[in-house]
Amino acid sequence: MVYYTTAHCYQFSIIDEVGKVYSFELVCYSANAVEQGGRTAIKAGLERNRSD
Repeated sequence: MVYYTTAHCYQFSIIDEVGKVYSFELVCYSANAVEQGGRTAIKAGLERNRSD
């Protein structure tokens, strides 16, 4: 989930398949940057879960 804040920047949260929300402190100033940040966070989480 990507959202535009009142501070005029973008942030994101990730919602998993059971509805748990993971929030991040990353602040981005373009939609492309926040999309890349979200994709990186998802990929890192998937790789971490594979090794558990």
